[in-house]
Amino acid sequence: MAYSKQLEQLKSFYADMHSNDFSAIDTLYHPNIVFKDAVQEVHGREPLKAYFTHGLGNAEQCLFHFEQVSQINNNAFLVWEMHLKHPSIGGGKEIIVPGASWVQFDADTSLITLHRDFCDLGAMVYEHLPVIGFLVRKVRRHLEHA
Repeated sequence: MAYSKQLEQLKSFYADMHSNDFSAIDTLYHPNIVFKDAVQEVHGREPLKAYFTHGLGNAEQCLFHFEQVSQINNNAFLVWEMHLKHPSIGGGKEIIVPGASWVQFDADTSLITLHRDFCDLGAMVYEHLPVIGFLVRKVRRHLEHA
């Protein structure tokens, strides 16, 4: 794989996200990175660092386990499971969220220019909120048996 070194660095960075050391963003991501997940779209390295710092500032744990990595030309697809413990979500209990990422590398610099995450925001957040969680779980069960 042409970008195997970068993919290993990316996996290592996401293996333990709650450490709050986001300096590796400078060696992984292009200065004009576009990062989009289920919550927000961020443009640039410094805004990405701020986004992670804000979102994970109180996290007790945020670990990614990678199950599959595929690469085609300058595109890579990573299938993962996020293990999150955050006092504001689910009473601080561990939440496991499956997801996938699509990353694109710049051919000249080998830095990531696009990072797009796909995951079930309901499983991550909504199902663990007091009133909304009850409703989301009820709708989900109804759809499963429809």
